[in-house]
Amino acid sequence: MAGICIKFGTLLLFISCVHGYAYYRGRIPNGHKVPHPCNPTSDKWLGVGHMLPGGRGPRNPFGDDFAANGQEWTKKLCFMDSDGDGRHNGIELGDPWCQWTPDNNHPLQLATSHPGICDPLESPKCEGKNNWLKCPDFAQRCNHATTEPGAHRLEIRLPRLHVPAKEHSYICLEYDLPDKDDYHLTAGLPIIDNQATMGGVMVFACESSTYTPASKHPYECGLKTRGDCRHLIGGYSEDIPGICYHRNAGMRIGRTGCRQIVIQIKWNNPEEYEDMFDSSGIALYYTNKLRRFDVGTKIFSSTHFTIPAPRPIYAITSNYPSECSQMQIKSPIYITRAFNHMHNYGKQERVEVIRDGRVVNLITDERFYDIHKPKTFWHTSPVQVLPGDILRITCVYDTRELKHPVKWGLLSTNEICASTLEYYPKGNWMGSTCSSFKSIPLCKLETTGVANGCDFNGFFGALHKDQRTSSLFQNCTNLNVCTPACRTLAKAATSHPCLNGDSMDLLRSPLTAPNKKLKVFFNVLELCGAYTPPKHSSQSRRRGRNNLNNDTQESMSSGIGGSLPGHLVSGIVRLMSKRGDR
Repeated sequence: MAGICIKFGTLLLFISCVHGYAYYRGRIPNGHKVPHPCNPTSDKWLGVGHMLPGGRGPRNPFGDDFAANGQEWTKKLCFMDSDGDGRHNGIELGDPWCQWTPDNNHPLQLATSHPGICDPLESPKCEGKNNWLKCPDFAQRCNHATTEPGAHRLEIRLPRLHVPAKEHSYICLEYDLPDKDDYHLTAGLPIIDNQATMGGVMVFACESSTYTPASKHPYECGLKTRGDCRHLIGGYSEDIPGICYHRNAGMRIGRTGCRQIVIQIKWNNPEEYEDMFDSSGIALYYTNKLRRFDVGTKIFSSTHFTIPAPRPIYAITSNYPSECSQMQIKSPIYITRAFNHMHNYGKQERVEVIRDGRVVNLITDERFYDIHKPKTFWHTSPVQVLPGDILRITCVYDTRELKHPVKWGLLSTNEICASTLEYYPKGNWMGSTCSSFKSIPLCKLETTGVANGCDFNGFFGALHKDQRTSSLFQNCTNLNVCTPACRTLAKAATSHPCLNGDSMDLLRSPLTAPNKKLKVFFNVLELCGAYTPPKHSSQSRRRGRNNLNNDTQESMSSGIGGSLPGHLVSGIVRLMSKRGDR
């Protein structure tokens, strides 16, 4: 009987502790939504004032300050920087102006970080402050994929190769995947032969609609993989431990999925040793016991921008608007993983979910971006995106050491602003692009057809249907003469709402190059003095027209540069219907 009483008393003590922690979480802003620093966009740290995520044990610096303030959220505690990361507690908990109290229910922003744990963990100012923190091992987190019944292991690795005597090298190896059946790729773990030189391995999927025989030999490829193999699946680096799909979903490979991949190995040899060798690679796990959902990916990007210089801070922002998600996301999707993409001048990048005018979730939040240390954002609790939600991407750059502006592009001297989003179910998100051309979300050209005051569908439809004007313009182009009739029409065309600003730039961009009638149209405008094409800088001229076109084609094939709907190129107007309209 005594033993039963002791056990019952222990249970009561445990229950009282649990309720106590819940009570304290209610005494601070966003107390139930404080990010776990090891996985801040997904996991939560419930014991906010303690060194253990679930509570109990020693207090962390915020817990000490909270206790010293009588376990109350005061302005003094709010404006303190308990963890020494340069942001006061209120900013980290979503109460930047310290206006919230447990009684007034003042509107809060998202809690973006933990007030008792210095972060980002890898930042110089946090060195030595978080030695007590132990993040979960990746192999343990992905144990469900590597040990599930029926899992197959496929090792892809380099033969033993000589490492070039230079700081960085990139070696590519193409590989044909099993294709006798349909499989789900579930995980990928690195195979490291030479730890001293192995800087990372990335896996890229090739287009399944086309097939190019795989090269049988590794080759030096630089930063860019083969043109039709630009879809990043994942990989390993200092900050990316491997590939691990959510237990509900997998990437379809094989007979009706991806049939070929390219692995890209990065070698580091800063001392330029002549006697370095390596045969690293990656082990992929796959199964023919298909999971519930196929994984889909979208590249969310802002394109064709220019960053002024010198500037210590310059932000680029673009949206995937609610009109697009309302028509293209037919039912909820769940984002499980994301990668940010910028080049050498990128410093910060964030992707947000906005609902009813408020930021409700973060998909990525990278405050110390480093192109050489790519980071994966894992969402063990997937981020839900609903029809009508807005996605917003923001990239921040530092060009203070430059004298000339930086233009968008895939070359290392250019900049990009993109994020790869991985989600399920794949079929719930229609549409081919989430990119923006300057201020124009290209998804609008697939849905309403109207953006920035320009009815693109109407413009292209008239261009292709008005045979009389087309014949007249073609005749002027063939003769290289501006006739009075062409001059009258050209002058009238300049007042069209599509022929100014970003809309005009889009129509004149290589994205519309396949549209021959549009090319004739602008030839006549130029011939009749109604349009003057922009002059390229001397730097652009040195690169040459072929390089510019190649850069655009590569960006389009990778998905980063976006694309126009096929009907705008062909002239056949076709809009996506709203649900319920059919």
